[in-house]
Amino acid sequence: MLPLGTGNGFARTLGLPLDLEGAVDTIVNGQVVTIDLGVADGDYFANIVSIGFNAFVVHNTPNSLKRFLGVFSYVIQGIKEIFRNRPFVCDLICDGENIELSTRQIIIANGAFYGVSKISDNARVDNGELIVCALDSVKKWDIIRFWFALMRGQLPQHESVRMFFASEVTCHANPAKPVDVDGELTLKTPITVSLARKALHVMAPTNFHE
Repeated sequence: MLPLGTGNGFARTLGLPLDLEGAVDTIVNGQVVTIDLGVADGDYFANIVSIGFNAFVVHNTPNSLKRFLGVFSYVIQGIKEIFRNRPFVCDLICDGENIELSTRQIIIANGAFYGVSKISDNARVDNGELIVCALDSVKKWDIIRFWFALMRGQLPQHESVRMFFASEVTCHANPAKPVDVDGELTLKTPITVSLARKALHVMAPTNFHE
């Protein structure tokens, strides 16, 4: 794994150095670890599935802008997207528990990071759990605050942000929404997200299990 992405969320989850020299040193002197992969309707992913506002931001941000501005390019694109973003009703089933939300944003994570932001201190990529981070609000101010907090490397501490842990999540959205899978809009709701346990061997730092 080389950290050549914009936010490098998966590299951060593995604890990799974010410079190439450090990442190559991990390949040479690190350890082999076995991690889970997410599965979204049969489509494997390493890190994140997202539905709603940020899926459109990530998809519509030009690659040239990302190369020039890095993570800040998402801030600029987010300002554009907020004016055309529409809320939706989401029915989540997390390990059999039904949860209904009126929202603009759902994140389902296999790892601990969404870009530069740590989703949860309890998140791991090898523990058999997905994390669902949901915005339980349709207010534009709340999605603006949510998005800018993510870009600053933190999640907003607010009662409208809800977290769930599950091994399997089914999401129905009304109206139906495109689904971003690790940066690509490849699916559409409804979707079921689960885990392929211990599916991938990858080089990680020697302190990965700590």
